[in-house]
Amino acid sequence: MDDDDTPRGADSAETTTPAHPDPGEALQQEDTPVLSTPADILAWVPYHLGFWPHDSVVLMALHDQQRAPSAAGLVMRIDLAALGDPASVAEAGAQLESHLQRDGATRALCLVYRDCASPGLMRQDTQVVTLLDWWLGTPWGAPERTFLVAEDAFCCLECRTEPCCPPAGRPLEVLHDTAVAAHQVFQGRSYVTSRDALVPEPEIAQKRREQVTEAAAEHFDSRPADGSTRLSLWRTSVLLLWEDLLAAFEAGLPGAVSAAGESKRSEPGEGEEEGVEQAGGELDVVLAAELIAGLSDRIVRDAIVIDAGCPEGATVASLDDGAEQMFTGRVRPDLARVNAAERLLQQLTGQASELWDAPVLVVRAWLAWWCADGAKANILLDRALQCDPEHTMAQLLRTMLDHGAAPGWVGHHGGDAVA
Repeated sequence: MDDDDTPRGADSAETTTPAHPDPGEALQQEDTPVLSTPADILAWVPYHLGFWPHDSVVLMALHDQQRAPSAAGLVMRIDLAALGDPASVAEAGAQLESHLQRDGATRALCLVYRDCASPGLMRQDTQVVTLLDWWLGTPWGAPERTFLVAEDAFCCLECRTEPCCPPAGRPLEVLHDTAVAAHQVFQGRSYVTSRDALVPEPEIAQKRREQVTEAAAEHFDSRPADGSTRLSLWRTSVLLLWEDLLAAFEAGLPGAVSAAGESKRSEPGEGEEEGVEQAGGELDVVLAAELIAGLSDRIVRDAIVIDAGCPEGATVASLDDGAEQMFTGRVRPDLARVNAAERLLQQLTGQASELWDAPVLVVRAWLAWWCADGAKANILLDRALQCDPEHTMAQLLRTMLDHGAAPGWVGHHGGDAVA
């Protein structure tokens, strides 16, 4: 990939955390996987990231515990090119070391993924050599906690016990046979083949995009002047529609909206059928346009972020109070609610022109960050800034991601155990 085409988030650290965001989602102790071997760790990583890393470096912070296995802390992925280039390794490495220090890591694992035939060839690769020179010089670098992962095999950089890895490494197929992989499948988790596949680009017909763009502009232009009572009513109408549709998506019935939402349904146009959803499961043009227009209003956007991010039943006195609770960790994500909001926002993505699409992508990026999914947040944020480089919330989130800012709820408890 040419430097000019490299997404902004790809060459900086993408952070995630194994901590379960909702205490109600935490696994019972006997149901929590223990990552006791290199195969266990390598089997777990793609499920945690949501994708198989290619030409990447993954660092996993470890937190030693008394009379218990070490707990996995912060997990970071960065392009190998950033750490394999002598011109950039110092800056990129300093960023990663800063993240490990802030996380309080007592030890760390380094997983090096390279799209080449064998781990043996990786040892001769100039980018891998540059990376290892940096990593083994850090306080956390240890050859027995460093693993090389090629296209078909993997091995320890230096085996902790002998015999461990055969000369050609161990085949990747053994990862599928681990108890850790079976546990992830049993829990209904999966991963995609690459980072690029993590957030698919929507395929929207041009005519549909033109219709939604025109309708969104009309609805936003009908927005009353600032300070008027009618503006409060306009915002309330959008938020009621959001709540209607979010409840339907939470229930798994995206076509079921309340009378308040259905009353806003336009007359079916040519080729459309009656109902909230059109062919292919798309929201009706008017409903989609109203939500998209609403997301371009700062108050509506912030209210939607807080509504989606805070658990149902949380006491939120105001937008400022909701934002404070999210930043300080007084509330945690309700995964079912956030996932429903993501499905609804996916329905809005790409439906209108780029300037209208940017707010939708930013809200999705923010919610991904709120759930500690750094890769997904970076992908969505890159797309949002391509649509509107001047978007204020996107710029704020970019600064947060670049500095490795984690959601306030993130802690070390509840992570997977590493023996």
